[in-house]
Amino acid sequence: TWLSGDAVNDLRAELADRLGDLFVHPLFVDYKHELRQNGVTDEDLSTSSTGHYTSFLSKLFADGCASFFSEYALLARLTVTISQQWISRCREFCRRFEADSDRLQSVFGGSFDLVSGIDVLGDEHARSRRVFGVETASGSRVAYKPRDVGPEKWFGRLLEDVDTATTTPSLVCPRVVQRDGYGWVEWIDPDNCRSRQEVERFYERLGVLTALLYGVD
Repeated sequence: TWLSGDAVNDLRAELADRLGDLFVHPLFVDYKHELRQNGVTDEDLSTSSTGHYTSFLSKLFADGCASFFSEYALLARLTVTISQQWISRCREFCRRFEADSDRLQSVFGGSFDLVSGIDVLGDEHARSRRVFGVETASGSRVAYKPRDVGPEKWFGRLLEDVDTATTTPSLVCPRVVQRDGYGWVEWIDPDNCRSRQEVERFYERLGVLTALLYGVD
């Protein structure tokens, strides 16, 4: 396997968070309805234990949530769709990591034999795909982007040309491994400026990048 137990748990947590956001409101509505039917007031809740909620959950799971999903049929469909998309993109990521591991090692260094952790980043797009911050067992880190990284590759070449042709402070461009419809980008952690000179160089680089982005817009 290419994923450690921690990496699998990271992906599972992302699915749980996604479904949790989906379920929280209808579950709250049903719970309040259950309380009203049983004559439970807000005052009763403030002085009681978790007994009412435990009873609600027992009733909910008694028929495997069939009654709940009968009431919220669209929610059932969304649950299946989101779960299937999650399975599909997890498998896709594993296939791509396995296929590209040698290339990633040659470009970024370190070892890409085992994923030790995954940070799920950014917004969903293209059937719920998202950017992953991938950390390997050797400590290497890379950003997996499930979309075309051609623009990053092109902008990197532009920065190299600017560095060659000007005397502005050097512009660091993340290394990129471009694949068909997706890619891997070098992970660069932010750092603080430690001197006045570093602050000045930061704003010089910011000015150059702003001008380049304005020029290619």
